Amino acid sequence: MNDQHPDEESEKADAEVVGSEYPQREDRAIFQASFRTGPIPDPITLEQYNRVLPNAADRIVSMAEKEQEHRHKMQEKLINAQVNDVKQERIERKLGQIFGWSIGVISIIAGTVTVNLGSPIAGGFIGSAGVAGLVSVFVLGRREQENNKYLPQLESDDSEEDEEDSN
Repeated sequence: MNDQHPDEESEKADAEVVGSEYPQREDRAIFQASFRTGPIPDPITLEQYNRVLPNAADRIVSMAEKEQEHRHKMQEKLINAQVNDVKQERIERKLGQIFGWSIGVISIIAGTVTVNLGSPIAGGFIGSAGVAGLVSVFVLGRREQENNKYLPQLESDDSEEDEEDSN
């Protein structure tokens, strides 16, 4: 009979089978990735949410709609605030020009009256200050307008410029 223990025989047989009949095993993995942006998941994911929690897809879509409505309201508030700021700035600029012109005219008149009352040097300074004030109001006003033309415009103005640039 055979001197070997039955377990040793089976180990030899297993070793022969593994070594000869089966090729070396190769492991392969295939990965698939998909990316989605936006507040609403793809339909398959929504369906999976519904399996876990009934009506979850409806709740997710409702949440996305509320978020979009909120963003639109906030954007509308921002645009309205920008429009109001521009209107207020125009009013302030106009008032500044009116008051500057008034001060300039009053100082020229005061300088003329002072010269007529017998103080030509003092009248000259007062009148010159009035003229300098008038010039500075209009020159500084023009510079401010030139600086503001480089500020971003509202969206409707930007879309027209983009169309012109693309042509």
